[in-house]
Amino acid sequence: MKTKLTVLPVMVTLTISLGFLHSKSSANVKNSNISIIDSDNDGIPDDKDDCPYTPIGTIVDSHGCPILLENILAIDSDGDGVTDDRDKCPDTPRNIIVDADGCPIPPLNISTIDSDGDGVTDDRDKCPDTPRNVIVDADGCPIPPLK
Repeated sequence: MKTKLTVLPVMVTLTISLGFLHSKSSANVKNSNISIIDSDNDGIPDDKDDCPYTPIGTIVDSHGCPILLENILAIDSDGDGVTDDRDKCPDTPRNIIVDADGCPIPPLNISTIDSDGDGVTDDRDKCPDTPRNVIVDADGCPIPPLK
């Protein structure tokens, strides 16, 4: 998608009318025309422009300094948290956990995990913290030594 941006020169004229009453006499200040100058035509007056020589057509912030388009256009079409320019799996369904490349991470198969290493998977282990090298039964619980 390409967007064309046209920047037009800006000239602002400000009219100020002041009137006030002082003691017993009154004073009127006549209308004044003040021209605000924007030399680089970026829409920010020169007296407020931190970057006064911005090239024509450059998008600027409220201080007159360039805004990098890659910061504005960080699009994530599939909503997985990885921007399209880095997403190697651009059509990931919503609510799927993805890696740094935007590709789905397969869910862990709980039935194959054995946290305490006793040979009984966690989904069936009734004694999940059995110490290493202890003989266990089918439930993952230690078998007492024979006397």
